[in-house]
Amino acid sequence: MLRRISALVCFLLFCLAASAWGDGDGGGNPLTRSEVAEIKGVLKDMVAALGAPPSGYEALEEDYDLPAAYHPHKNAGRFSPIYGGVRLRYGTDTAKIQKSMEQAAQEWQRKYLEASAKGDTEAIGRLTQEYQAMIANVQLQAAGAVASHKEPIVIDIRLNNYQTTAIDPDGVVLEKPGFIALTEKSHRQGMGRVRCYFDPIALKQTETLSQVRLDYPQDGMAAKTSVGNVVIGLEGPERDIQEWVKRIDTAAVLKKIK
Repeated sequence: MLRRISALVCFLLFCLAASAWGDGDGGGNPLTRSEVAEIKGVLKDMVAALGAPPSGYEALEEDYDLPAAYHPHKNAGRFSPIYGGVRLRYGTDTAKIQKSMEQAAQEWQRKYLEASAKGDTEAIGRLTQEYQAMIANVQLQAAGAVASHKEPIVIDIRLNNYQTTAIDPDGVVLEKPGFIALTEKSHRQGMGRVRCYFDPIALKQTETLSQVRLDYPQDGMAAKTSVGNVVIGLEGPERDIQEWVKRIDTAAVLKKIK
């Protein structure tokens, strides 16, 4: 019995503490609609900078994670960094193929019902032949969809992502002033991960670095919507994501950091 009472007391204390933590700064001050639109515009520019996906891939999902509030910094006129991002998924659009097949079947059914209602035996005979051809085409499309199926590529773009990462010299995919792309281990055969870091100051001379250090700005940011760095992660078939990384318009991404 005593144990139950003690557990209940601990639970109540935990709830009170959690409530106090949640009340800390009131969740910040709300951003205006135009400020949120500005942040989303920056993320859309990042997506555009990726360029077209590798052959055989189509855009399947686009999920934005947008901030709604900001926090003033202790230094007057400065602000704590805002966080935002977008998650993208590319692959084989099987739903599109299926919809095309369903539309063809519905159109055939409509024609067949019209011909039956009119008693048009010639049209019914022709439609019967078309049905056999349509079935063969559906089977062909289904086989093609299976053969052309692509393992999905998932891309995660993050603004103001502060972290430190060691650089394995053998894991450098590409580097330029202000940018470096590093491979990460994957436990799946043929699959890989690449993380791209953008920071015109911290990564000004990447060839001299043994680690990526994107330090939190202790003095705050100049504006509510300031972007200090960008991290883009790609996960999917190793060959495809590494080829894609080399086509990213890095200058366009770096241009948004200020």
